Amino acid sequence: MADRRKFTQGQITKLHSANAGNLKLACVTVRHGLYRYLRRHNTPDLDNQVRGFTEAVINGEEDMGLVYGESEEAKVLADIVESVAAAVYIELNFDLDNYGWCHVHPTTVLNELCQKNGKHYQIKLQPRHETRNVSIADVYVDGKFVASGSSNKKKGAMRNAAKEAVNKL
Repeated sequence: MADRRKFTQGQITKLHSANAGNLKLACVTVRHGLYRYLRRHNTPDLDNQVRGFTEAVINGEEDMGLVYGESEEAKVLADIVESVAAAVYIELNFDLDNYGWCHVHPTTVLNELCQKNGKHYQIKLQPRHETRNVSIADVYVDGKFVASGSSNKKKGAMRNAAKEAVNKL
């Protein structure tokens, strides 16, 4: 995590502008379909504006900044992402260092957990299930079955099995 004390206020402002302008955040909201979760009543005009903005994002219109840069719908959509980010920040007790665990692959966590406790793990793929068309993986720690996971892809099944094993251990 970058130490913000190394940056001047002007540098932080430029960094924020480059990464968190209303237009960019509004596009994030559209791509993740977050607008539908906004509680709203009697806002058909805003709904129509957001619908137009959404179509522009989906169609990849290049001049969006000129049309939507400071628009009401871009601001409302950006506020949704900012609110989610704030909620996550509060949930992390205002310590972004706590966020790092979210990005660690479950197999890595399982490996570290087993190494720390002097244990050995194996993830074994079962033969592909013919009728359900899924891959199933099992996790064994010191030869004992711990957890199972499935997915339509082998890697996903192994990841899901590792995640379940970490939750159980």
